[in-house]
Amino acid sequence: MLFAYNEVDGVIVLHLKDKLMGGLECNEVKEEVQDLINRGYQNLVIDFSKLYWSNSAGIGALISCYHNFRKRGGRLKFARPTPKVQYYLRISKLDTVFEIYDTVEEAVKSFNATNEGRAI
Repeated sequence: MLFAYNEVDGVIVLHLKDKLMGGLECNEVKEEVQDLINRGYQNLVIDFSKLYWSNSAGIGALISCYHNFRKRGGRLKFARPTPKVQYYLRISKLDTVFEIYDTVEEAVKSFNATNEGRAI
């Protein structure tokens, strides 16, 4: 699993790349999100625009990240899901649970502008 992240207006944007199919890939993403939580970040956007393949295990990892982030008072939103990711979100009805945006910019703007993205 390849990924990178950057900070935009106090929001961490995690860019997933390649595939999210289970095993090591899912563990890497969950560990990275947990590290961001431990570092005090509260607002996260996951960018799917370069994620070319996923399956139910990958979606399960995202659900785990979402719940872990929420338990710590954070907010997690999705941006630019590829057709494969959209398919799994739709058939699992998770597209009604997660906030999903067409662009990273829209997702970042959707956070409260006064929140700096870190716990006080």
